[in-house]
Amino acid sequence: MAESPNFPRYPRRIKTRGINGSNETIHPKRIWIPLEYTGTGHFNIPFTKVQKAVTEGNKMKIVGDGNNGHCFKGNKKQYDEKKAKRFSWFSVFIEDETLTEIDERRGPLQDAGNLFCQGQSRYGTELFIVDFDEIIQAYETCCKGKAEISVLGTYEYRREVMHAYVIAPEGARVFEDHPRVATRTEGGFAWHNNLQEKETTLTSPEPGKYSWKTFSTIEWDGSCIGEERYKKWGHLAFAFYLDCLPTETLVIPNDIGSWGKCVKGKPFLGTDFISA
Repeated sequence: MAESPNFPRYPRRIKTRGINGSNETIHPKRIWIPLEYTGTGHFNIPFTKVQKAVTEGNKMKIVGDGNNGHCFKGNKKQYDEKKAKRFSWFSVFIEDETLTEIDERRGPLQDAGNLFCQGQSRYGTELFIVDFDEIIQAYETCCKGKAEISVLGTYEYRREVMHAYVIAPEGARVFEDHPRVATRTEGGFAWHNNLQEKETTLTSPEPGKYSWKTFSTIEWDGSCIGEERYKKWGHLAFAFYLDCLPTETLVIPNDIGSWGKCVKGKPFLGTDFISA
């Protein structure tokens, strides 16, 4: 295991607006848990794959003529005060049996139309699913080096809390003050000891397998009031840093991953790729 650095504390909050105009509160460089979840039990969600839902127009841009692999671009997103970079975002793909277990555990007052609804997305109807290790290897091919995972921050919305991790080339100075979670080695990832169980919602019980520690499946009894009731569904996202890549594009070979369909959820939050 890699020796872990001292984990700094960042009590700052930044209020801003996202790409689609929604209000955001950013907790930079840290994994923030709503107060009512503090001290509660968590639920481990195992995963080996990640997914990305896009609009039909964006899928056409990603696939292109079919000869150059899947080309993922992205818009700029703020991640700290006066700091914005270009990312391509992926989320955890959850298997059917795990979704069934989640349904059995969630509280009676939690929304049925939650982020775990199978086959539904608020970001588009075209769904790309890929093995997490394979997309990491594709990223390393693009950046011509080893990748590392760091805490990007927590994004708090009205009905959602998103914990975000950034995938960037090892030693990328732009994220050098972000807490490191894992660094790639020849045998996979080397995970930092103190982050495995304390400071992160992302862990790896064994090579090639990953676990998301979510608090959003706990029962909610209605005791929290108004906008402070974080009966929200948590969300784990991986932001692949694009500004360092040729043409700011993550290229995934055609023989990796697969496309499927999903139903457009509400409210629809999908956006087209833009150049600025």
